[in-house]
Amino acid sequence: MFSPTVSTGVAQQFGAILVGSLCNSVLPFRLGELVRADVLAQSTSTSFSFSFVLVVLERAVDALVMCLMLAVFGRLSLPLLIVAAILFFVLLSLWSSPLWLKHLFFYVAEALERGRGSRMLFRVWSVEYGLQRTLVSRVLLPYVGLSVLNWVVYIVALLPLFFAGAGMGLIDAVGSSVATYAALNASVAPGALGSFTPTLAAFGLFDSTMYIMAWCAAIVPTCILGLIWAFVGMDGIPLFRPKRESVGIAPANKLTRDADPSASQGAFLRDYYAGVPLAAEISRDDMEGTASLGRYFTGGGSAAVTYLSERDGRLWVTKRVDLQKSQALREQHEWLVKHACANVAIAGGEREDDSTYSMDVGFDPNSVDGFDWVHQCSVEQACVFMDEVASTLAGEVWLRDAEVEAIDPAEGAQRVESYINTHVRHCMQLAVDSMPALSEAMLPDSLVINGIVRPNLNRLLDELEGNESAMLDLADFRLCSDIHGDPIVDNLLWSRGGGHPVIIDPVPCGNVFDGPVFDFGKWSQSLQIGYEFALRDTSEVRLRPDSDGVLRVIEYADMRSERYEELWEHVQDVLAPKYLTSSEQKTMLFIGATNYFRRMKHQVLQCPANALKFYALGIEHLDEWMEMYR
Repeated sequence: MFSPTVSTGVAQQFGAILVGSLCNSVLPFRLGELVRADVLAQSTSTSFSFSFVLVVLERAVDALVMCLMLAVFGRLSLPLLIVAAILFFVLLSLWSSPLWLKHLFFYVAEALERGRGSRMLFRVWSVEYGLQRTLVSRVLLPYVGLSVLNWVVYIVALLPLFFAGAGMGLIDAVGSSVATYAALNASVAPGALGSFTPTLAAFGLFDSTMYIMAWCAAIVPTCILGLIWAFVGMDGIPLFRPKRESVGIAPANKLTRDADPSASQGAFLRDYYAGVPLAAEISRDDMEGTASLGRYFTGGGSAAVTYLSERDGRLWVTKRVDLQKSQALREQHEWLVKHACANVAIAGGEREDDSTYSMDVGFDPNSVDGFDWVHQCSVEQACVFMDEVASTLAGEVWLRDAEVEAIDPAEGAQRVESYINTHVRHCMQLAVDSMPALSEAMLPDSLVINGIVRPNLNRLLDELEGNESAMLDLADFRLCSDIHGDPIVDNLLWSRGGGHPVIIDPVPCGNVFDGPVFDFGKWSQSLQIGYEFALRDTSEVRLRPDSDGVLRVIEYADMRSERYEELWEHVQDVLAPKYLTSSEQKTMLFIGATNYFRRMKHQVLQCPANALKFYALGIEHLDEWMEMYR
């Protein structure tokens, strides 16, 4: 039964059986099964949970066979049949957990581990993972054949005892052999003759000599061999040895003991047991062996889930989405193929099934997240990093097909209105629909944000649309055939091996301001306003009443780094004048601020506790931008 996950030898299995039988003989309640499972787990470096479930499965099959054979000899044990039925029901539930059971596992794990239930959830998931790979015909058919052979060998071994030694008939001898095994399994402490004999008597054997003979045949040889194996064949029996915390990529074999994949897959496990359909699809692929889950990423502004997987011996970052919502992901894949170069992530294959679409992006284990890199390297290196990204976007994206062109004033004004209605008003309405409590923050005419009174969103938008100079500056930008659409620091990597940046996760369509100014506006959102810090700080932010009892006070921890300030100064003083016009430079903060409202429709779903912080950041910086025109 181990074969789909790990290779085991006869010596490993036989030794585990001997030690388990030894412990069953001297410990109550069949605790030797736990020892056997641990011996197997340690000798094969696999999960104890999965090893134990396979032992339980074997015992469940034994119980069912015993019930059938005892029934043939007129000695059916109803308690044994009930135990077998319960065991099979539990195993079936673990093999294909219904949604209600997944939810139960989730809530129990979260409660017991106080919000850190990934390890317990992983143990449950690893059992399901193992059973899904084990309970298939190519494994079960040989198992059934070997189980039958095992019973034949067992009965033949005991026949001389009952058939020749006790002078029984063949039928009675076979029945007594089965009854002896049933007594061993049914006894609370089978090693104690006083416990073994009444159980054996319940199966119709009453000869005291037979009690002793059966007990000796069943207990003594395995105890002797078990002791020899325990001291010679293994280094002790340390139960439940803790796993090491995994670092980096989780192992392909989720049943390994060499690392703890739950440390890197907590988000996946929570999604899976919370019933997220895409997480179930990822789990199915992993269980079927078509792709091995490594890391599972959360956040982002799309409906896709992103995870690291191994396929065909290579690591890929895979993005997967419901088929109906696949257009944006298809556009992203097309963009990566079109703009392929050293500083752009490698586009892999695309796949589509009845319900999902997925795409692969090449993964470099030597790469570093842009957020980590700019805080690790010197300020000069960080500035060069941004210079190379801007140069790549200019040469491979903005200027790839043609020069950027000034927009017609009428079209520019129309795009500004479209942007405000689509990415501010509409996104906020979607956010309120998902989180009705958010509407309370939009009601007052003004908000008090970190002690400063600011006009609220509706008042700011009215002021903006009534300010001719502001609207003219926004409408005066240049169009180009393509942009990245989201070059925030979290969407940049640094390749240590190649010594160059790697650009990932484009959002080329639906941005309205389709020109270099929009990509620079995303840098305002990231570096000037601190988007990555806002994402990483998930502490709760609430709307509180002011001294007059009006709900309009928002306070949050404004977290930005000195390095971000230095990089923003470089973007503002060096890169923006090089690539943008004067009116476009004025527009950067507007785009940066309003992208926080655009983010709200995702934030209220992914982390509602801090959604008000994103709303407050948008208000603050849109108000600061409006200061230029007051």
